[in-house]
Amino acid sequence: MQLDRIEKTADRILYNVPRIGNVFFVHAFSGDDNNPGYTPKMPLLKIATALGKCVNDNDDYIFVIDCYQQDTFPIAVNKTRVHIIGIANAYPSYPVMLPTGDTAIFTIGATGIYSEIAKFNLSGGTNHGCIELTGAVGVWLHHLMLGGANAGGTPQDGILFIADSTTSEALVEDNFILGSGGNCPGKITRDGIRATGTNPMTHTIIRRNTLQGCPGIAIDLNGNAQGAHVLDNRIACDEDAEGVGITLGAGNDGCWVDGNHANYGDTAMAANPYKDNAAAGQNHWGLNYKAGASIMPA
Repeated sequence: MQLDRIEKTADRILYNVPRIGNVFFVHAFSGDDNNPGYTPKMPLLKIATALGKCVNDNDDYIFVIDCYQQDTFPIAVNKTRVHIIGIANAYPSYPVMLPTGDTAIFTIGATGIYSEIAKFNLSGGTNHGCIELTGAVGVWLHHLMLGGANAGGTPQDGILFIADSTTSEALVEDNFILGSGGNCPGKITRDGIRATGTNPMTHTIIRRNTLQGCPGIAIDLNGNAQGAHVLDNRIACDEDAEGVGITLGAGNDGCWVDGNHANYGDTAMAANPYKDNAAAGQNHWGLNYKAGASIMPA
């Protein structure tokens, strides 16, 4: 009886512990791709090398101690259930990556489903996003600084859902997305989060992000998003113009937009920062704010 109770207790403990597979460390200045990479004292040089050692569906972790331009960009996240985490530095707070050409830093497609990227300061190419999603499912992007001044470059977008690539059930939360306008010390030249084309996102959640000074639109879901949730984001707009905070495209259906705050400057902006181009009743709008006042979309 005692043994039976011990076994049941062990089962409960194991059931509640998150699964962790292999763990690899990367250091772009002291690492070596001939190292095993299993300890911080013997790290790999490149994230791509660590990805090559990961196993699909194994919940492998890659901890990046430091990085910059040692990888060949874009880095294709091509393993399922892999976690790529930057280890905070003294300054800047997250490891920085700037592409060597006109590319994204990370691309995530169908071979990278249920992957996670967190705690980096990322730039991107002139015609690319910092991170581009091309058909991934269940991706988790969080605690990133996208377009931060320390990363340099001129990324076009923070997170880009590529046109005509269905990306479903992504979770984009708690990120800092910094544009190049509106007295913001950032670099993004167009949109903070952008989705265009046919069915670029389904049941995706975009929440608790801070977006500042994006010269286009902070959150531009100008495709055929189905059931996207845009919740509790804070937006410092680049200009006093309609739809510069959040815009939903004509093909969007079943989206829920609630709890967002947007404004331009230190007085209430004249234009409506929210815009819904879909037919009446196609999407759902809750309590969103322009400065301190609640407002429905244009």
